Amino acid sequence: MGIANSKDDLVKAFGPDAAEARKLYDPRGDQTLEELKQQVLADKTLVEPARHLADTVARSGQPVWLYRFAYVSQAQRARNMGTLHGFEIPFTMNFPSAIVGDKVTATDKAMGDIASGYWVQFGINGDPNGGGRPVWPRHDPVVDRLLHFTNSGVVVGTDPLKSRLDLWQRKWDSAQTAKTATPAAITPMAGVPVTLDTSVPRRTFTSRPASSERYATAGTWRRSTSRTSCG
Repeated sequence: MGIANSKDDLVKAFGPDAAEARKLYDPRGDQTLEELKQQVLADKTLVEPARHLADTVARSGQPVWLYRFAYVSQAQRARNMGTLHGFEIPFTMNFPSAIVGDKVTATDKAMGDIASGYWVQFGINGDPNGGGRPVWPRHDPVVDRLLHFTNSGVVVGTDPLKSRLDLWQRKWDSAQTAKTATPAAITPMAGVPVTLDTSVPRRTFTSRPASSERYATAGTWRRSTSRTSCG
């Protein structure tokens, strides 16, 4: 996608859904190509995979909490469209000055207080809730609900990117169906038993930079009997 030379080239990645992709990503036609590349790549490699992981863990019966971090330090807002992947970490460690140094503001510190409060509570009890913070609901694959760290504070509500992520999900599902329907032919060597495994991993999870409040750092918490992890 990074080598797309036009908007038409970029939406070709969606195949028969190219027209729908253009409407979802550039409804007014006023986005620059670089902005669109960033949005599409972030959804493909970070935002939708995070939701897919949360869905999978939740369906396995494990509690999971999904979030999207879109808060931008006040000193960076004039030049940054949004946050970058991993930029939530100083806030979850309650050390927002790690990003902007002596330009940290009271608003930045307040976000650090609330974000780190969730992380500490989760580490202690396996549940991020408590301490008077807004209730962080468990993720449910059939309920459109997300905890979002924004420049206006912590918001629990519907996912504004849902339609775009659903489009990617359909694309992944279609590719998976095509792969499993036509397994590659294997010619066995004489005397060697061969088992044809038609199971194909749905996708490879990768992390790429995501900047813009619309495509911010996303992640999930999942709790199991053996370990607690955040990713």
